[in-house]
Amino acid sequence: MTATEANTVPGPAAGPQAAVLVEHVDVSFRVRGRDRLALRDVSFQIGRNESYGLVGESGSGKSTTALALTRYLPRNGRVSAGSIRIAGRDPLAMNPAQLRELRAREVSMVYQEPGKALNPAIQVGRQVAEVYEVAGKSRAESLELAEAMLRKVQISDPGRVMARYPHELSGGMAQRAVIAMAIAAEPSLLILDEPTTALDATVEAEVLDLIAGLRAELDTSLLFISHNLAVIAKMCDRIGVLYAGELIEEGPARQVFDKPKHPYTVGLLRCIPRQGQRKDHGRLDAIPGFLPPPGQAQTGCIFAPRCPIAEQRCWDAAPPAFDVGPGRNSRCYLHEATADLPRNTPADVQLPSVTETARPVVTMRNLSKTFSAGGEAVQAVVGVNLEIERGETLGLVGESGSGHSARCRICDRAGRHGARGWPRAAQPGPAQGTANRVPEPRFGPEPQAHGPSADQQAAAETGRPVRRRTGRAAGRPGQIGPDGTPAPAAAATPAIRRTQAASRHRPRLRRRPARGRL
Repeated sequence: MTATEANTVPGPAAGPQAAVLVEHVDVSFRVRGRDRLALRDVSFQIGRNESYGLVGESGSGKSTTALALTRYLPRNGRVSAGSIRIAGRDPLAMNPAQLRELRAREVSMVYQEPGKALNPAIQVGRQVAEVYEVAGKSRAESLELAEAMLRKVQISDPGRVMARYPHELSGGMAQRAVIAMAIAAEPSLLILDEPTTALDATVEAEVLDLIAGLRAELDTSLLFISHNLAVIAKMCDRIGVLYAGELIEEGPARQVFDKPKHPYTVGLLRCIPRQGQRKDHGRLDAIPGFLPPPGQAQTGCIFAPRCPIAEQRCWDAAPPAFDVGPGRNSRCYLHEATADLPRNTPADVQLPSVTETARPVVTMRNLSKTFSAGGEAVQAVVGVNLEIERGETLGLVGESGSGHSARCRICDRAGRHGARGWPRAAQPGPAQGTANRVPEPRFGPEPQAHGPSADQQAAAETGRPVRRRTGRAAGRPGQIGPDGTPAPAAAATPAIRRTQAASRHRPRLRRRPARGRL
């Protein structure tokens, strides 16, 4: 079957078993007096007790799709075309009371940033218990059920966690609390937006099994959004691939992963790390170029500027959704040629050799860190010894709460500013168990330690453009580029796959609802 002979696919048919039906939906945002399309002609459906996955790069429209389903777009966003049905009901036509009822009882959502989904002024236990109070339970019964739900999501000491505020939880524990709030409502549709991003491997497996069990027990439909293709392959029956706001491929998960029919899907799969690959040899294939900015007018295929096999017809007219198999479609004229897509493997690089010197860049000796919580001393790090030589990469792994972030904050000289913590090192002596204050970790000749935080939003300064923040860290006097960006920051822009236009933006700060579900 050639592209010209292939049948094009209309929008999904409204079946009696459809829990979610999205037909030809456009979403636009009003920016500086102009409407900018973020989603274009998106159509899919999710059946009863079906798990549907959405994959794609950051900025492709996955979270926007989820917010459009429940009519929780920002004030400048709207569904400008198409229709949405959830269990046969139209959320776009609901009044505020009906919409609250839908969000409270039928649809739950787990956000990718748990820090925004939890109210910082309310204890975690009260926030989880609120779900049961809305359902008509008494306050005492709600608190008991909330504690049981926290235990169900593998929180080892739910009684203590219920009395804490969100800022006192690790990222993994906060994410588990949000998941507990979402599944406590026993929804018919559960939307999961990167639900396992902040979880360690063991807890991730347990939470995924919990979600799968809930789906079977309650006949719940899932919309699963993730960058982790392995998780999508495990959890989803069907998947849709989003690129720049367009659904470019759709089909059964196993078939899409085994035989992708769009060059972009092939590129995503080639970006998955595999055993035996190293950062200096056999490096991952990268998809060249950048996503187009939202609202950019473009004729032809939206992926053509980054596609290695694009032909003239790809630039002349946008491809329709071709039928490429049972339950499968692809928006590509050359869907039969994707198996022979040229590779874009970067050349091997020569890594700098690790030089052992008399003075390593970082040295820790018998380092411990203690926090005061509720009048009790809690040891986060105990007796750590390590050295990092110049040019060496050290990886810290372990479950949430193992102390990786505490160790990094000490290295960044932020441990002394933490939550009433102080660095200590146990010293041998006649009095067993005593601890003496010791100097901070020693740094080499250039005492500089920089690194990304686990909470990007908390680490970002929302009042300054991204390039100013980057420039402050990387710039030096006399190293200013022609656009006002410090030269080191400008040089780093393509290395982190960020466009110059994006560097002028400010970090977004928009708090989610105080409850884990909508």
